[in-house]
Amino acid sequence: MLVIRMGWRENAGPILFLALIGSITLIPIVFPEISTPLAKEIQSRVNSFGVFGPVAVIVLMILATIFSPIPNSFITLAIGATYGPFLGSILAIIGAVLASSLAFFLSKRFGSFFVEKYIPHTHFIHNFFKDNAFLTIFVLRLIPSVSFDMVSYGAGLVPSLSFRTFITSTFLGIIPGTISVVLVGAGLTHDSNLSVIGIGWYGVLVVSGVILAQRMHLNENGKHEEKKTIN
Repeated sequence: MLVIRMGWRENAGPILFLALIGSITLIPIVFPEISTPLAKEIQSRVNSFGVFGPVAVIVLMILATIFSPIPNSFITLAIGATYGPFLGSILAIIGAVLASSLAFFLSKRFGSFFVEKYIPHTHFIHNFFKDNAFLTIFVLRLIPSVSFDMVSYGAGLVPSLSFRTFITSTFLGIIPGTISVVLVGAGLTHDSNLSVIGIGWYGVLVVSGVILAQRMHLNENGKHEEKKTIN
């Protein structure tokens, strides 16, 4: 993984930037009382579409990824509040997969000049995916607080990264975190215990993801040291 070869200190800036942008998603999760009005407003708008509501929320998630007016976590909360934990999770996962796919293709098609207009410093982040891309993207997706859009756009800047690898790792990685946010949203309008479970699960994912990332770092660093010793 290039992050290891370049060294942890060299990558501290991009990593901190990635976490800082992604930390915005913590606001509606840790402070649901702040996000409740917005989530309920989105819920009201979605309900106005009637049977086309599920399509509307998916389109909204895609638009949020392109224009980034609000974090996707607010929309995911609203989906959970509107459709409950089961259907809400399915819709949110579909929306996230389609949104990330579009971001990936836009990045592939128009390159770093286009991406930098939306998300600064993405050209640093795409270096993370040059080696062992599948596992790297999976771990980043597993940590809900990591910026969703930056991973999608950054991955698209890597010429050698195939869409199949990107979308498979994305799909598998986002499932746990998406469900946790949907549960928090469902707790706003259904059983409040769902929010407690969702927040707890969210915390577990953050800790687990950080541990996995650290183990990847130690493992790759050990391999690098072995090569230096042999040479």
